[in-house]
Amino acid sequence: MLLRNIMQQEDDILNAEALQLEGTLNEKEESNRSLQLKCEDLKQETQRQLEQNHQKDELVRQYCFQIQETKLKHRKLRMMFENQLQQLMEQHKNLSTVFTPQTLPAEIQSAEYATEQLLKAGMFCLFCFINILPCLSFSYITNMQIDAG
Repeated sequence: MLLRNIMQQEDDILNAEALQLEGTLNEKEESNRSLQLKCEDLKQETQRQLEQNHQKDELVRQYCFQIQETKLKHRKLRMMFENQLQQLMEQHKNLSTVFTPQTLPAEIQSAEYATEQLLKAGMFCLFCFINILPCLSFSYITNMQIDAG
């Protein structure tokens, strides 16, 4: 009987220990499932962040290309402007050598002479036209009479 009692006590202890171990096992399994879900969520979040980083890196590359392109365009425009400025400066130098205070009276005299010659030529043309006009008018009137008759 004593042996049976001892065995019963040991059996009860072992059953209690087994129940306790089953409870611990269930807790551990639940904890494991929870950790696996968290791990899966973290993997998905990491993947999403990697994709975002890749997209942002691609945007940064595109912006860098656009910046380089804009810099090149500005450089080209600046070079064109500098060339035009250089040409204008050369033209100004050439003009300043042509029109100096020393040559200005001669240039004015030459321009006045050219104007005078043009006026004379214009007057000559006007004189010729005035002399030809009566002949043209008579010829026109005669042609009108012939056509009407």
